[in-house]
Amino acid sequence: MKLSAFHRRTCLTALALALPAGAALAAPAADCVLLARDEVRAQLGGAYTLMSQDPAGMCSWSSGAAGTLMLNLLRRPVAGEAAQVFDAHIAAGRDSGQQLVAVPALGQRASFLVSPADAPMQSLSLIIQDQTDTLTLMLYGAAGSSEDTRRALASLGQQALARRAKADQSFGTCEWFTPAQAAALIGPNPQIHRMGAQHCSASVGSTSAALVAMSSPVASVEVLRNMKAGAADSCQQLDLPELGEGAFAQHHCAAPGHLALSVYLQVGSRQVNWVLNPGTRPAGAEDLKALLPVIQSSLAHAERLKP
Repeated sequence: MKLSAFHRRTCLTALALALPAGAALAAPAADCVLLARDEVRAQLGGAYTLMSQDPAGMCSWSSGAAGTLMLNLLRRPVAGEAAQVFDAHIAAGRDSGQQLVAVPALGQRASFLVSPADAPMQSLSLIIQDQTDTLTLMLYGAAGSSEDTRRALASLGQQALARRAKADQSFGTCEWFTPAQAAALIGPNPQIHRMGAQHCSASVGSTSAALVAMSSPVASVEVLRNMKAGAADSCQQLDLPELGEGAFAQHHCAAPGHLALSVYLQVGSRQVNWVLNPGTRPAGAEDLKALLPVIQSSLAHAERLKP
């Protein structure tokens, strides 16, 4: 199946975008499933601290002023789709003026993307494709043109790639919704991508329709209210008291999110965000009516997730 436009966009922004519902990453634990904190410190120097981690293979570290490192692994059902993800990363980097530097002997294909010397923030990205997996390491605030830095990032990429089987990603089913529920919302034969217990997406490649459920350990009613206020001028919004205090939906937002319907709510100590994109038209009130029972049926799973 051809990689949908939704998945092309998602793979490029999964960690770079600050989603309204939070970063959608698990709370920091002892270590990232693909890279240990001490391995990051050994290669990059500085007192890097684990900021977030996810069993699916998404992690971030920060050393304050010295830099921020973000790791993301995206698995696809077949290698051809992973190749499209890799190509999309490279094309986006070139479009933004980044320099392409090949990396030999890492996976099947690997390249660095180096920010221009006059960029407001220096960055260095390593993109690796191996079979069905695409792994990205993004280093911000560092001297991207440094050969030593590139060598260090390549070493970290090699370590993470060797452990990629540990990333909790699979296809076909997930805890947030059933295949039948997804099909009713976005069309027949949706491809379901489970990224650990905390995230799930379904998509239909022919229409780019998509359904996404994701959660974050950072939650409060005040955060929900602030998010709603921040988008009030650019979206149509509706309070959803049946989903708890502070819960709300928004749709018909300003582009590029004009097709999507989003729902934000708090479940225990977690924040949950749902996104429904019909793909060919803007989502509206009828889509929300159809989505609400699916969200309500998922609340028991959200409540079982660890803070």
